[in-house]
Amino acid sequence: MIPLVLVLVLLAIMVVDIAALISSGNPIQNTSTRSIGNKMMLAPSQVPRFQKQRHKSLPSSSSSPSPSSPTVADSVVHTAGGSLVPSQVGGGARSKFRLAASANANSVNTRSVTDNEVEPKKNRGQKQHGTRNNYNKNTNNSNRNGTSAGPPFGGGSRDSSAGIGPANGTTKNKQVRKLSSGNLPDVLWRHIPLEHVRKHPHFVPLPEPETIHRLDCIEDVRNFRQESWQWDVLHEGRMTTSQAVAALGFLEPSAGEILGVPKGLRRGGEGAYHRLRKPIALRTLEEMNERLCVGIDGAGKDVVSDESERGDGTHGNNDNNSDNDNDNDDDDNTKYWTQPANFPFAAKYMVQITEQELETRRTLAKRIAETRWSIRMVWGNLQEATSLMTALNYFWKRDKGVLMKEIGMCGAGLEFNQTATSTGLLLGATPDAILCHPDGRIEAVEVKNHCPFVPNSGGHNNRNNNRGKQSNKNKQRGKKNNNTDGFRLSQRGLSKSNTGSLMCQYIPQLMMEMLCIGENCESAIMVRQTATHGSLILRIKRDDDWIEEMMYWLGRFHRDFVQRDIPPPRNFFLEGGGDDPTDRDRYRKFLERTKQIESQVELLEHVPNRGVQRATARHPVSNDLFLD
Repeated sequence: MIPLVLVLVLLAIMVVDIAALISSGNPIQNTSTRSIGNKMMLAPSQVPRFQKQRHKSLPSSSSSPSPSSPTVADSVVHTAGGSLVPSQVGGGARSKFRLAASANANSVNTRSVTDNEVEPKKNRGQKQHGTRNNYNKNTNNSNRNGTSAGPPFGGGSRDSSAGIGPANGTTKNKQVRKLSSGNLPDVLWRHIPLEHVRKHPHFVPLPEPETIHRLDCIEDVRNFRQESWQWDVLHEGRMTTSQAVAALGFLEPSAGEILGVPKGLRRGGEGAYHRLRKPIALRTLEEMNERLCVGIDGAGKDVVSDESERGDGTHGNNDNNSDNDNDNDDDDNTKYWTQPANFPFAAKYMVQITEQELETRRTLAKRIAETRWSIRMVWGNLQEATSLMTALNYFWKRDKGVLMKEIGMCGAGLEFNQTATSTGLLLGATPDAILCHPDGRIEAVEVKNHCPFVPNSGGHNNRNNNRGKQSNKNKQRGKKNNNTDGFRLSQRGLSKSNTGSLMCQYIPQLMMEMLCIGENCESAIMVRQTATHGSLILRIKRDDDWIEEMMYWLGRFHRDFVQRDIPPPRNFFLEGGGDDPTDRDRYRKFLERTKQIESQVELLEHVPNRGVQRATARHPVSNDLFLD
């Protein structure tokens, strides 16, 4: 009996020990249901919950992830200064990017995604594991491929690089304010300089002005660049596109009302009158050769291009497709452009904005702020080359053989100019560029850059007066006044329909450009580009009947006012007497035909912001429209 009792006691002790072992929470060595040695193993359902989550969120490094289970590396986009991670917006309606604030983000081996690629739907908004980075909204994202994606609602934000969330792993971010005003507007915002565009593999530049030693014919003056002093001399006393629209009476109050010209542009014809009263500097080929082909300006100074350039200050190679370019050449075009396979644009822009240039831009912005009302003209000139790239990329996608050529003043050799010596009216037009298609077609290219900055005039007009009243109400209510800055961002968008997409005041310019280029130019391209709403690419067909009527009215302006030294009166063609009263009816029909041409303009494409090629930078502030 005693041994039996001892055995029972020992068995009871063993059961107690096993129960204590199970309840003590000792580490589990295996999830198998089998027993190894004297150790009891637990089934998978008995594994502690934190261990099951660990195995789920950290897949084995030896196994490759399946397409249905994307990893962080599949959805991170490398950029300068961080990584862009897609996240869900509006229930899948569209995606935005957030800037990862990780200091070692570049150590992740990721796939580069351009702005023109579409992220797989399963990757959009997927929660990312294995990282403690906190993300901040980036309203103006860009990557190192030279592409750009503009702000979703219209404007860069100074706050786009601020407000990084806490470092405790939470996803709650600091609320940032969309910057819509400032005192230092960046007129050089992400622009590509013309000197760099001249090095593009699909762009044919004009030679340096000082290298032109002789003109074989009068029309050769089109080889002088637009920034040269020779180009300025050729415009003296000549009817060009800048005077034509005013000389046609389109900017008079009555005609402007019929054509729908904005009231701010209805400045009348006196400016054209005074410009055309100047004596014509050059008429004959001999005069042009003697005056223009000397390599120095009228004061005897060496000609130096005033085009500001980013980089080392070298000038463009006149033959971008030349075999003379090599890796050891300081002027090698590959420093500026490369042509990687499957790239969304004709070439990849390699030059990034530097800190030194950023300081230069701030200095320029301060000067612009002192003369605020000239900002539209400055923006339009400095952003012109960037808009040319929009047109080139659009047509390159449809035909890889297309070329864009730089052009100077055309039309000096027109038959009209050779036979108009008695009247003194000479024509000339300078397109921003010309497109040369592989099938032999050529098209004039004209770009219009809509300035995003609007001066806050502080009661200059009724709208600003109303804004001032609202500001006073906000002060009384204790609200912050956000209208004290010198400039605000324009909220004006682009019309995506044919009607109103090309305003009537641009038709004389485009028609005159087609006339001056030559008979083989049967259409013209206009690019209307914005900083926040993308671009419109438009095409207008040549109309010789309209051009003939245009020539009649330009001649009338020159004969009735310029030659007689009589300033044009208000509404001079609609209300003026003239030699023939029937001309009033003829002029009205001319205006009606102009409206018809406007309605026939072809809208080729509305290019979104991500489809506009712009310069990029390593510094987030370089992407902002305001620099203060």
